[in-house]
Amino acid sequence: MIANRTRAILIVDNCPPDLHRRLSDLCSRPESTVSVLTVEYDVRDDQPEGTEVVRLNTSSPELIEKLVQRRYSHLSQVDARTIAEVSGGNARIANALAQTVERGDTIAGLSDDELFQRLFRQRQESNNALFLAAQACSLVYSFQGETLTGDDAELPRLAALSGQTATEIYRHVSELRRRDLVQQRGDWRAVLPHAIANRLATLALEDTPYDLIDQQLLSGGSGRLARSFSRVACPICTTVRRL
Repeated sequence: MIANRTRAILIVDNCPPDLHRRLSDLCSRPESTVSVLTVEYDVRDDQPEGTEVVRLNTSSPELIEKLVQRRYSHLSQVDARTIAEVSGGNARIANALAQTVERGDTIAGLSDDELFQRLFRQRQESNNALFLAAQACSLVYSFQGETLTGDDAELPRLAALSGQTATEIYRHVSELRRRDLVQQRGDWRAVLPHAIANRLATLALEDTPYDLIDQQLLSGGSGRLARSFSRVACPICTTVRRL
C-alpha cells in the first residue's frame, strides 16, 4: 500500500506486541501513506514512540440498566438494576441474563450462584456434562477446537480434565458457542466473556486434582497449552491469595 501510495487505515485485531512495533515503524516513516490501529486485550506499557493507547473499559451500571430496560421493556426496575450489577458492566452478560427473565418472572433475591447458573443454562435443561466441559475449557486462555487426534491435539487433554472423550467435549464446545459462551476464530476457541470464564476456571481449579492438571496442561502437555493455562490460572490464584 505504501509502495502504491495508497492512503489507508490498517486495522489488526489480536495484534502481538512485536508485530505492532514493526507496523508502527513502517507507518511512522515520512513516506508512509498508511495509518495503523491495533487491538489487543493485554496492552503492555512499553509501547513504541508515537503510539497512542486507548483503553476501553466496561460500561457503568447505570448505562447497562438503561440498555436492558430499553431492550426488554417487561423487566422491572429492580430486575434491570440487579442485572446491571451482576453483569459487572459487560453488555453481553447483561443481555444474556435479561433474556432468561420472562414476563411475570423476577430474579430479585436470587443468589450469585443462582444467577450464574441461570446465565449458563439460558432456559435450557441443566446439563452437568456441559458444565464440566466448560470448566475444563476455561482453564486455558484459548484452545485448538478442531483436531481430535495427534500429539498436538488439545481437545483430548481438555476432555481428560472433564472425564469425557474428545468427541463429547467437541460437541459441548459447539453448544457453548451457540449459547454465546465460547467465541471462535478459525480453528481456535475461547470461553468468553472473561467474567464467566474466570468463575468457571475458579471452580475447575477447586474441583480438579492438581496432578491431573499437571499431566494434561503442564509437564505432560505442550508449551503452548502451559502458557495458555498460566494466563488464566495466575491472575485467579493471585486474587484468591489476596482474599
